[in-house]
Amino acid sequence: MAGVVAVAVVLWISAVLLWVQAGFDRWVLASLTALRMNELVAGLAHTASHYGMPVIVLVYLVYLLFAFKLPRLRDAYRIYLLVILIFGVAGPAGDFLKEALDRPRPSVEYAGEIEALPTAGTPALPSGHATKSVALALPFLLFVAADDRWHKWVKTLLAASALSVCCSRVLLGAHYVSDVLAGIGMALICVPLVTLLTNKMLARMNNRILDRAVVVWAAILVGLMLFLVAN
Repeated sequence: MAGVVAVAVVLWISAVLLWVQAGFDRWVLASLTALRMNELVAGLAHTASHYGMPVIVLVYLVYLLFAFKLPRLRDAYRIYLLVILIFGVAGPAGDFLKEALDRPRPSVEYAGEIEALPTAGTPALPSGHATKSVALALPFLLFVAADDRWHKWVKTLLAASALSVCCSRVLLGAHYVSDVLAGIGMALICVPLVTLLTNKMLARMNNRILDRAVVVWAAILVGLMLFLVAN
């Protein structure tokens, strides 16, 4: 956990320094203008931005279906509570901090200079998409061993989906690089607290209760996936 916190701190320090320096953030956005104006690239970026998080949840649900049938996968049941809790903590915490810091979006700060495709009215730092997508992917990436090809493929798909969301936000001009770094750091910094809370809750569950609870968690994830697709 110390390593996770250390990485989160480094990301936040980097984000703040880039925010203060400003030049690098602006240069990246300006450099991506040609790609942003390409209809195919912009369409792919919009798709990644909108459907990246639902894909992550869908991967979890497919994995859970296999876990119901394969006893060797049932050790991952506990991950689902962690996924729900970290999304429920990191998302609102990031949104609250975003309002408190009140950094203008690129489309506001550089109006007329940088073409941004989304028109979100909320502040910029940390990126909500980056925070939430990384928060969703982290539990499996950190706590499930990649001890066979199947798990390596699942981890790769989760990481790629979260990374595509993060990159799409900069490509579309919705966020600066520093916003995305802060969003990743926001997700990481919530891991120790949520892990502690999850372990305390799981310690009160025997196998029978856990088997029932995982059905409820699956239903919550289905609802979350539908919510993310609709918004």
